[in-house]
Order: sequence, then structure tokens, then C-alpha cells
Amino acid sequence: MSIVKAVLLFCCITLLFRCSDAPLAGNGTGTDIGEAKVSGCVKLPGGIAAENVTVTLRKQDYVPFSVSPKDQKKVVSGKNGSFAITQPGKGYYLLELINRDSLCAIKRFYISGNDTGVMVGDCMIDTPALFTGRVFKDGTPASGASLLVLGIDNEGTIQNDGFFSMRLPRGEQLLRVMINDQYSTRDVLFSNDNSGDTIHSYSTPVTVLEDFENRDGLNALTTLLGGGSWWAFTDSVNGGKSRILPTAEPGLVEAIDSTSNAYRGGSLHCQFQIDQSFNASFALIGVDFSNSKDSNSSKSWFDLSKMTAFTFMAKGSGTIYVQFTCRPFGSSTEYPVYEIPVNLTSGWNECTIRSSDIPNALLTSSAQIISWQSGNSAVSNINFLAKSTADVWLDDLIIVGLNASDFLN
Repeated sequence: MSIVKAVLLFCCITLLFRCSDAPLAGNGTGTDIGEAKVSGCVKLPGGIAAENVTVTLRKQDYVPFSVSPKDQKKVVSGKNGSFAITQPGKGYYLLELINRDSLCAIKRFYISGNDTGVMVGDCMIDTPALFTGRVFKDGTPASGASLLVLGIDNEGTIQNDGFFSMRLPRGEQLLRVMINDQYSTRDVLFSNDNSGDTIHSYSTPVTVLEDFENRDGLNALTTLLGGGSWWAFTDSVNGGKSRILPTAEPGLVEAIDSTSNAYRGGSLHCQFQIDQSFNASFALIGVDFSNSKDSNSSKSWFDLSKMTAFTFMAKGSGTIYVQFTCRPFGSSTEYPVYEIPVNLTSGWNECTIRSSDIPNALLTSSAQIISWQSGNSAVSNINFLAKSTADVWLDDLIIVGLNASDFLN
């Protein structure tokens, strides 16, 4: 079996059987999405049930202050802290909880067209946390720019030195840097744990897919999209003996190096030992954007048609092949894979793959050639494949041309 066929087979198996980590569950009634219900329980610190808490459900994919009342659903928690919101519809949602003592909480999740019930579990409300940091645009303080909090009605102004300070619900918030209240330079997931960090925005929108600084095996969009992780695959599925060291376990956490050899904070370091005696030898690591946008098929497809380039920091030895895996084209059941070779060097270098340079994909089952322009509207994951022995370091995977909120559409 060829490498391409093996990779396509694996992609097919993965997409068919992977389950999402998002809190989604059907109730088995056979009802449609119009009867869906979001339910949960509000808790105070210490696990005490909290009544009379205002629970607001909003779509995530909007700029603050533009959402209309018809796109918000509000209820008040009962004596045991429980709440239920019916008929939310398909999409990405943000759940905001606020009580009169200024305690609050935020939850994010996705509802597919097949879900009839979404249990978000216990929602722990607490005092808002202080979010602080600095914002730079193209290397200089973004003085006077606005910092919007997507999903909740809150915004702040960036000071002359680029400093900002806002009190927000604990956890990760999606912040948008706005220049002159019109031009968005970057959307970034920022938590109270990041307080004091610098947000770098650019004239061109960018999305950080992964920086490995959390050492959790997930990608940087996981909080926003409800899933998405690192994984590995080798020719062992066909009888080969290629290996990925130090680990091929899901998440690749043991491969995240935070020593001085890392580019910044932490970097992924994998050694690909390829079985050269095997006629279709390979090994690869990959990252999903999201484990699932659909609870039944476990497929997740995202529109990268606005992507102008994919950049990442890399070093090592040998050659790796960057792959973009896309949804089957037309009537085909084969997943197009767009593949670009990258030669590694001993020192850290920024590798740039321009969208205009991505070659065509070939469907081996039909010899059909698919251009990147035809497949880029439905991309599920990005892989790094080795066909011969290689030592690979990766960091700061960035998608140029898209903001993080573009993935919510």
C-alpha cells in the first residue's frame, strides 16, 4: 500500500470514529434540533447551589454590542441551581452566568445539527479576575486601540504604552484588537493565567494554531472550538516498523520540550525512525482543528480559503512533508491531501508555505487532480510526515489571513 493511500485510510478511520471532548449528548428521543435543550447547574465556590443567577446563551460568532435580543436567550437558575434553555439551534455558543453579587462564569461549546440535548454540567461562578497585559501592533504599542471581548458586552481601551487592564470572568476569553473601531488586527484567546503577557497583532490577521506553551496536547483553538488535539500514525498499520520518539501516544505531551533547546516556552520535538526495509515506509504527526463539529460523523471541516500562508518555526535534520487534509471532493470518498516538502536545518528558521504555492492533490482512486482552491474551504487537520529518518522541532504554527473567530463560521 502506498504512503498516500495509507494516510488517506487513516484520515478516513480517524474522521469516522473520533469523538469530541465537547459536552454534547443526544437524548435519543429522535426529536430534531428545534427541540434541543441546554441544561446545567450553577454552583458557588465550595459546591453550593446558586439560585437566582441570570444565565444568558449567545451565539459566539459576533462582535460585541451587535447581537440582537432575538439571538440571546435568558433564564434564571432555580433553588437547586439548575437551569434549562430550549431551542438554541445549531452553532457555537457562549454561556454567561451573572448574579447580583458580581459573581460570574463563562462556558463555550458547539451544538451540531444532530444534538437534541446538551448538558454543560456544573458552572462554577466566582469573582471576576483581573486580565492585564500589553498589545503591540507591528512591533509598537497599539495606543488608543480598542480591546473587545467577543461574546460578552465588554471592551477596554489600550493605553499609550500598550497596557490594558480588564476584570472578566475567569478562564479563557476571546479578545479582539480593533484599530479605529473598524479594523480588526487579531483575535486571541487570553486567560487570567496569561496576565502580564504581550499580545502581538499585525496588519494582516493571524491565528495561532499552536505554540505548545500549555503542554496539554491540545491545539490553541481547542477552548474556542470544543476540541482538537495532536496525534501520531505510522506504517505499522500495514506491517512496517517505523517509530516516533519519544512518544506516539495521543496528545504527544511527552514530546513537548521546555528546555533551552525550545524556540520559546515549549516546542514539539519528535524523532522519526523510518523502517527503510518496508516498501511504503512513513510516520507522521498531526493536529486536528477540532475533534468534531458533528456529533454523529465526527468530522470537522474549516474554511481556510482566506489563508494566505501557513508559517511555523522549525529546526532539525532531514525532510518533512506538510500536509493539509480536506473533505472528499464531489462524489469521491477519498480525502484530498495537499503535500509540501520542507528541508530542515540545524538552527531555528521560520518556514512559510504560501497558499499560492500549495500544489494540487491527486485522488489515487480516480487520478483526479484537485487544486488547493477547490479543496481549501473544508480542511480538517495539518500533518507533518516523514518518509525517511528525520529529527523535527516545531513551534508557533500560525495561519495567516484568518482571525480565530473565522473558525466559528
